Amino acid sequence: MGKVKDVLEIAIDKAINGDEFNVCGKLRKVKGLSSFSTKNYDDEYYKFFFDDGAFLMLVPGDDEVYFTEKHVDEIESIPDAEIGKPEILLNAKKFILKDKNNYQFVKQRYVGGFKDVEGEVSFSDYEPAEGEKEILSLGFLSFTGKRADIQCKLISMEDVGL
Repeated sequence: MGKVKDVLEIAIDKAINGDEFNVCGKLRKVKGLSSFSTKNYDDEYYKFFFDDGAFLMLVPGDDEVYFTEKHVDEIESIPDAEIGKPEILLNAKKFILKDKNNYQFVKQRYVGGFKDVEGEVSFSDYEPAEGEKEILSLGFLSFTGKRADIQCKLISMEDVGL
């Protein structure tokens, strides 16, 4: 059993109880938490939205953890028409299309309301052509049609203190 699976229940319980936990050296409180799946990925993954604007994603099936200090709804430097193209440049870094035209759906909402967590999203995922592993996910919320973008880096489970 991977480390992410080992701590997932603890993380969910802390979030539900309103307890802070340490992520990348800072105590953070969860304002929104849901589990998701997609049409192209059968396993569940979990998105934690923190009250300080940070974002954490636990992917137990791949034993991976992704994090960003600042969650943004739209990466404005990438126009809508670029989403789904084979390559995208962001801040002089080349990203390669990994998963085109996927669809994310909510499996369970644990903490927060609809404004605190992402909902159903049509998206395309990218990964860097070289360098450290990260995810660049570009998409549109089904409910509002607004962009639902995220760029986050792979971190170690040791960076999440539970």
